[in-house]
Amino acid sequence: MALGPQERVMILAPIARGRKGEYKKELEKLLRQGFVRARVDGVLRSLDEEITLDKRKNHSIEVVVDRLLIKPEVEKRLEASIETAMKLADGLVIVAQVEGPERCIRKSSDVRNAARTWSSWSPVVFIQQSFRRVPDVQRLR
Repeated sequence: MALGPQERVMILAPIARGRKGEYKKELEKLLRQGFVRARVDGVLRSLDEEITLDKRKNHSIEVVVDRLLIKPEVEKRLEASIETAMKLADGLVIVAQVEGPERCIRKSSDVRNAARTWSSWSPVVFIQQSFRRVPDVQRLR
């Protein structure tokens, strides 16, 4: 998934993936931490609205860490957003193109598979691959 110039993406941190519960405290904590939106069961919702979930049903909750337009000036912001998402979700990040596919990235210490699989790429490697199609951008070292 190489991101070209002018691609719009969302950086998401999965908080719950197919788990039962109301998640009221978790959603309130995210709001207090400064996050504004979350994708709850596939629907983008504002965290300041009342979100009621059935505790007997499975839910997927991904907090929106950042929404941005890919261009050369956003390298540092993209890297910081990916690292924030990894901290929130224990090393798991979803990069979703607004009108396209999404990719799940997992931080891993498995160096042997790093060149072959997205699941073990670090934020720096992801950014290098994302910006390879953007002209006049230096790769991160």
